[in-house]
Parts: sequence; structure tokens; C-alpha cells
Amino acid sequence: MKKRLENLENCLMAVEGEINGIRKKIIPLEDALTAFFAKKKNLQDEYDDLTIKSFKKLDWNYILFEDGRNCSNTRYQYRDQQINKIGLTSSGYISEIQQVQIRVMLSNGDLKKLKQTKKALEKVLPYIKFVKNEYKRIGIMERSCSASGVYELLVSKGMQYLVIKTAYGREEKLKRYNTLDEALQYIHDYIYYNRVDAKGAEIYEESY
Repeated sequence: MKKRLENLENCLMAVEGEINGIRKKIIPLEDALTAFFAKKKNLQDEYDDLTIKSFKKLDWNYILFEDGRNCSNTRYQYRDQQINKIGLTSSGYISEIQQVQIRVMLSNGDLKKLKQTKKALEKVLPYIKFVKNEYKRIGIMERSCSASGVYELLVSKGMQYLVIKTAYGREEKLKRYNTLDEALQYIHDYIYYNRVDAKGAEIYEESY
């Protein structure tokens, strides 16, 4: 047993020596890689900045594109600015269609916001791609912040509007409508982000 322990000790020291030798070779490469990533970031920022400035009008295909890899801070900021400007928001992306997910965030009692959201969706819906060739998926930001499930508005090719809730991997169909107005009114009434009074002041209520 003593001889075996000595052999193991020698083997461990030999392996540790090999590891240290590899580390000495890797560290300079890691430093070089970090420098190249920084250079790529700066080049991508400049490229996206010039691309954005070259547009003569808004390109929603460009704004909505997201592959999780090649978007610079410049592009993220531009995207958020354009989406927020029309009264929508976004969060995450749908990898299958390589697009950021647009979300609505309605305030119960704010009819101006309701109309603005409808107008905004009518603007961007033509550029949102169908998932699995079935539905366009619009996220819904509501007061529980997805604590009880994730709410979405699905738009079919036949322009049917389906409000769903997904919890623990199970999809529940809540309401189906023939018009965007009806679907948004339902979200405004029941799946809202907050409530406001006639003066626009927020009304506190506990999330469900």
C-alpha cells in the first residue's frame, strides 16, 4: 500500500506539472482572445451605427432581428428606442424565427394607451414571423410579472386572436377573438400591468 501511495503521489505531481505547462501556453492565448473580442465589439458597434444611419426609413425587419449572438449595444439601444417610441416593449427572443419578442403592457383605465398599443401592433405585426408556420406570438406584461404563468397573444394566419397562458409547460387557451380590438380590450380588462384612475395616477392593488 505504501508503494502504491508513493506512485499515486508521483502521478499527481506529474499531472499537476502538465496542467501548469498547459496553463502557461493558454494564458497568453486567453489574453489575445479577450483583446480580439473587445476589438470585435468596437467594430460591430461602428458597423451597426453606420448601418442605422444609412436607413432612409425604419426597417422593422432589422429592428426585430435577434439571433442571440451578433447584436451590438448600439443595435440594442436603437431597437429599444424604436419599439418603446410606439408604445410597445420587448423581452427575450424567439430562436426559431430569430426575432425579439414584442410585448404589450396595458394599464387598466388608460384608453389612450389601449389605442396606442393597437396602432403600434398594426404597424409591426406584418414584420413579425409565424412560429412553426402557425402563430405570431406577442408577449403580455401583466401585474404578476409571470408569477402565475406566461401570458401571450397569438395571431393566426387567418387573423384570429388567441389569448393563452402557459404554466409548468402546459398551455391554456383563455379567449379567442376575431378582431385585435376585442383581444386588446380583454387584456386591458383582465391581464393588465397596472390600474390607473381618471387622472392617470396609478391605483395600487396586490398582484394575483
